[in-house]
Amino acid sequence: MNTVRVTFLLVFVLAVSLGQADKDENRMEMQEKTEQGKSYLDFAENLLLQKLEELEAKLLEEDSEESRNSRQKRCIGEGVPCDENDPRCCSGLVCLKPTLHGIRYKSYYCYKK
Repeated sequence: MNTVRVTFLLVFVLAVSLGQADKDENRMEMQEKTEQGKSYLDFAENLLLQKLEELEAKLLEEDSEESRNSRQKRCIGEGVPCDENDPRCCSGLVCLKPTLHGIRYKSYYCYKK
């Protein structure tokens, strides 16, 4: 009976010590895989960033081409404050100093001609 106990104890000690070694190896392998995964993620992130920058450049180029070919579409309506130096009143309107209600605001408004 003692030999069975000694054999069992010996097998148990070997299993525990080898298990610890395997655990350390597994931990090191996981650490290496994590580091490799991080480098892969960094590479993928940089690639995605480059693609996004290219797309943004294309969109900005298209937008600038559009703005060169288009005229100003928005204008200021009647009775809306305007700047006397840069009037953006709609066609048929003129930027004038008001006669009554705008006097206290000291501003110009778009009025019909």
